[in-house]
Amino acid sequence: MTDQIAPSLRRLDRYPVLFLFTVFLSALPIALAVPLFSLYVVDGLGRSAIHVTIVIASLMTLTVLANRYFGRKIDEGAQVRPLLVLTVVADGLGFGLQAIYPGYWSLIILGIPLWGIGAASVSLFMTAGRLFAEKTEREPLDFNAYVRMAITLGWIIGPAAGFTIYGLLDFEIIFYLSFALKLACAGCVLLLFPRNFTNHNIKDSDKERADHKVPNALVVACVPVFLLFACNSLFVSAAPLYFLGELNLPTSTPGLAFAVKCIVEMLVIYYIAAPARRFGERRMIMLSGIFGGMFFLSITQVTSVEAAILFSGLEGLYYGIVAGIGLTFIQSYAPKQTGVATAWFSNALFGGGLAGSLVFGTLGTITSYQSTIFYCSFIALSAFIITIAIRDAAPAPSQAAL
Repeated sequence: MTDQIAPSLRRLDRYPVLFLFTVFLSALPIALAVPLFSLYVVDGLGRSAIHVTIVIASLMTLTVLANRYFGRKIDEGAQVRPLLVLTVVADGLGFGLQAIYPGYWSLIILGIPLWGIGAASVSLFMTAGRLFAEKTEREPLDFNAYVRMAITLGWIIGPAAGFTIYGLLDFEIIFYLSFALKLACAGCVLLLFPRNFTNHNIKDSDKERADHKVPNALVVACVPVFLLFACNSLFVSAAPLYFLGELNLPTSTPGLAFAVKCIVEMLVIYYIAAPARRFGERRMIMLSGIFGGMFFLSITQVTSVEAAILFSGLEGLYYGIVAGIGLTFIQSYAPKQTGVATAWFSNALFGGGLAGSLVFGTLGTITSYQSTIFYCSFIALSAFIITIAIRDAAPAPSQAAL
């Protein structure tokens, strides 16, 4: 690479695990607190389910806007470190203020705006991961997968730890712990990331074009990824009620199934780079749609704990593929707009989660949970069909890393 690597970046180059640890530190407090939001609003604050919808919808809307804004700033040449510190600290302040001033209106007035800004840190870390890989002559596909694994690891540990802490103590402790972890993450960013860490893919003329358009191909590529994430969100909402309420399986079933899914997902994310390089990211997304359709059709036919756990491995396979290469797949359609492409991926992730939750709220009231999960198969197969119609991304200019 022709760019001179700053001392702090050389340290990250020598010990890339520090980068991944910082990503993990950012993901863990979110995974600790977010799964308990609905429980916190209803049980902790004494509000109804409609208030949960207001909180989630408001948070997702602000997150989408923040992702677009910060992604655009990166592609205009803004320094990555101050944006990361801003978003991570905003997230931490949201947790800290909710611990000190618990209440529904403090959640709406203080928590949601701060968390909306803070949620953009996910997109920024993934953008930084891609830029770091290119600057240090690493394969972006591989390093993107490692970043996703760091985030997934946080989500494997976080929800279980959060519910355990809630059972033993209270929401307040979870918010304080999330606040402390976010401050630790901000400290790591300040220590490890150089000030001159920017998007090296843009030219001076690009910086002046604040209104440069998002490629249509990038937007289309987001559609199947959005649908596959929506399937996951819809299933996560319906599965516990389906397993426990309709199948009358033991209460440990959702947790065991989720654990198996996460283990398989981690393995798939780790090994997906090689087949993706051989067959292409688009074909891997098609495969994810096929496996997703197979899983949702199969899981509606289970009658035992063993079958539920077995098919959860297929869930991990489908979701691990899209989680592992979805980012690289979308970035390949805008190689010079890494920040914007990553923001669109993050919005597909968050938007899919919101859409899945809203669809669950509708379908869950008019049909059975089994039927709700069955409809996921059509969504996954729709993602497969759309991906067939998408053209492969144009080859990016060769880099020393490739």
